[in-house]
Formats: sequence, C-alpha cells, structure tokens
Amino acid sequence: FLAERLLVPPAELIAAVSPSLGPCCFEFKDYQSLLPMEFWIYRDSRNRFDFWAIALDQLTAAGLDPKNVQIAEICSKCQPDFYSHRRGDQDRFAFFAGVD
Repeated sequence: FLAERLLVPPAELIAAVSPSLGPCCFEFKDYQSLLPMEFWIYRDSRNRFDFWAIALDQLTAAGLDPKNVQIAEICSKCQPDFYSHRRGDQDRFAFFAGVD
C-alpha cells in the first residue's frame, strides 16, 4: 500500500521493526480464535508466536528486499527500558513513517 501511494518500488523501501513483544513472551492461550490460521506456523510448543518473523515474511512477500528490513529483536517485556502492556505498563509506543 505504501509503495503504491508513494510510487516507490517495494524493493527500494526500507523497513524497521522497533522493540516490541518478542517470541519469548508473545503467548496466546486462545490463539485459534484470535489469530489467522496462517500465523499458526509461527507458534512454538508453548503457544508463543514470533511476530518478528511474521513481520519479516509479510514485508518480503510485499516485495521488500530482506536486506532492507531491520528488526530490533528486543523484547519490550523483557527489557525494562521499554513500555510493555504485558508487563502492566500503561504508557504506549508511537509509530512513525517518513519519506526521504
């Protein structure tokens, strides 16, 4: 969508995934009713999901070059320097997008 709106080929886009809930902590007790079936392959034996891998796969499926996708791989629940709803914090992150 962004590539179409900005008339930029997806291969020229750069994406970054900020610190966020990691696969170590992203557990869903009722994932069958909460997540689409295509996400289930990202589940481990404890019903934890790797949303970093999901983001990478979705971005590359949209045409981004994997070399242009940076994932922080910092779990916001494990790292006390970041806000985490799962840890009980009330604050929020923000999302920013820009064009150079």
